[in-house]
Amino acid sequence: MKLIVLLCWLSAWGIALFAQAFNTHWIGAPEPDNVQHLRFRQTYMFLGRPQEGHVTIASTGLYKIYVNECNVGTAVFYGTNQPSKTNIVAKNFDVTPYLKADTNVIAVLYAPRYPQVEPRQLSVNFYGRDVNGRRFSYHTDENWLCQQANSTINTNGGETIDGRKNNLMWKAATFDLALWRNAERFKDRPPLAIACVSVDPNVLKIVSRRNYKFFDLTPNGVEYEFGTGFHGYVRLTLRNAKRGQRIRFCNHVYICNGELDEQAAPQFAIGDYRRVLVSGDKDFARELITDIEAIGVTPKIDDAVSPF
Repeated sequence: MKLIVLLCWLSAWGIALFAQAFNTHWIGAPEPDNVQHLRFRQTYMFLGRPQEGHVTIASTGLYKIYVNECNVGTAVFYGTNQPSKTNIVAKNFDVTPYLKADTNVIAVLYAPRYPQVEPRQLSVNFYGRDVNGRRFSYHTDENWLCQQANSTINTNGGETIDGRKNNLMWKAATFDLALWRNAERFKDRPPLAIACVSVDPNVLKIVSRRNYKFFDLTPNGVEYEFGTGFHGYVRLTLRNAKRGQRIRFCNHVYICNGELDEQAAPQFAIGDYRRVLVSGDKDFARELITDIEAIGVTPKIDDAVSPF
């Protein structure tokens, strides 16, 4: 028992040790709402690969962060700590391994916390030492770009994902500038208490992947039984679906892009499942589904992880 108490104390002490004040520079979409997922990005140029780089990010919603197209961190997504008007938790990432000698892109996929409409959505500080050891520091401003992502929160409490608008190049150095807009910068700084941590025991991580046990054909579609319940999300692999065809699973809707193989999964929605119904429009057939996986995540923090 004494050992457990000691380990808990050391863990809390370690988190406190990495905590620091964070000076926020908030940006947001020009016309924010409470359902649309958003993409943010900025490009930074260096003459030589930086010696080190860190990103500190605060958000009023949920987010995934990418540096030079690489998904940073080990979590499914971040922002699981419920923000309020007086308490927001920022996280710090060591991004040194992802940096390049010339062009470096920081990109963020953001989800609002329904039903609140929050104009202040993101605050990022990118800092470190350049190739010559000189310190640099950049923060979010109106030069950051934003656009609507291809997923939204739907009326069923799930997500609607439009595969036709899936653009993997949105976080790359070379990208299409069309449909991107400058973010809105907030010059006033409301009194928000920002706790910046490098260690967070509550981030959601993938702990299991497994396939279904059997399926049953029903008048409403196909029911896949996984045998035991799991906390996480479901991922479908589809083949030979028509472009624009709609596939429904859990409380999500996926609009197919018509490519040979495509995957359908929510970006931020986590739930509890065991038996999953998959259905669709008039062209739906079970043969379209070549694989269905249960992705288990932990820890289970019911009131903190759901953006709905």
